[in-house]
Amino acid sequence: MRSVQWFGAHPSEGSVSMQVYLDNLAAVIVKEDTYQIKHWPSRGEVVVNGGRWERALGKYWQYPNRVRRDSKVDLVHFLDHSSAHLIPKVAKNAKVVATLHDLIPLRFPGGLSKSQVERFERNVFNLKYCDAIISVSEYSKQEAVSLLGIAPELIHVLPNGVSSVPDRIESSEAVNGLRSKGADFVVLSVGSDLKRKNLRILPDALRGFEEETGMRAGLLRVGATLDETLANELGDRLEGRVTELGRASLKHLQSCYRNCDAVIVPSLYEGFGLPVLEALSFGKSVACSHSSSLPEVGGGCVNYFDPESATEAGKALVACFEELGEEGKRKNRLDRASKFSWREHLLGFYEIYDSLLPV
Repeated sequence: MRSVQWFGAHPSEGSVSMQVYLDNLAAVIVKEDTYQIKHWPSRGEVVVNGGRWERALGKYWQYPNRVRRDSKVDLVHFLDHSSAHLIPKVAKNAKVVATLHDLIPLRFPGGLSKSQVERFERNVFNLKYCDAIISVSEYSKQEAVSLLGIAPELIHVLPNGVSSVPDRIESSEAVNGLRSKGADFVVLSVGSDLKRKNLRILPDALRGFEEETGMRAGLLRVGATLDETLANELGDRLEGRVTELGRASLKHLQSCYRNCDAVIVPSLYEGFGLPVLEALSFGKSVACSHSSSLPEVGGGCVNYFDPESATEAGKALVACFEELGEEGKRKNRLDRASKFSWREHLLGFYEIYDSLLPV
């Protein structure tokens, strides 16, 4: 049995999404698989967003030493492209694979300094030294070709999976609370508040929805809390029908998806767009930007809009409202989500490993 070592993000980096990615993949390994896979961090490890020096110590000193020690295997797979600086540390005879999720800092630096963006760019340029790269979307693949000059034949597209929906999910107190405040239509927004998430269009989009339908909207946010200005504007527009949960447990997030009426994803840039897929797995209507990778995920099952147009976003929410109770469209959404499986994602790994490690 051939040996494989997976490396995720260092826990001190505080990357919950990368730990979830590792956990989802580790959960679908079965004993009959033809690869002996070890991984670090361990499944379910708690991530802590350490201070600047703690993160630097972990990423640039402790982690390279671990890679040198643990890479004496047939193949090393870095599950996070941000760990590409470790590629030169891999033992000489091991094949190297990396998963590319996005190149967001090169397009939307956000709060990163010029030196931080340059460091990220230097790190990800190491992807060129991989024997194969896995991209979670065709869009991210083309970004790597365009921004890093990587040969397209080196990059294999394997879409992310989505976790199965539990049979029993509790009612959402947050959704019920919004309904008690008079919300006729509860819209869920999941994720960070970074500029590329384009949350600035929410007040006008929700107002447009209300004007066209005569219904009262409520907004439920899971993830980073909104900045004060936007939070106040939304509160004024929706007469207080706004609830922010902050970071929620998986159990609470699932209850939000199950009990909301629609999900909105207005992003300018996504390497994949997991909230779209999660919403579809619950059969929920989605109002979604038509930018970057998002149409690859939503296919023909979501209501798209120009992310620069709050008017279009409002009309997409109206379309979501009009779909309520349409069982055929709900089934289409569930069928779409069923095509994205973590086990299939893992089997895609194995096909690539097979090509690099012929019997």
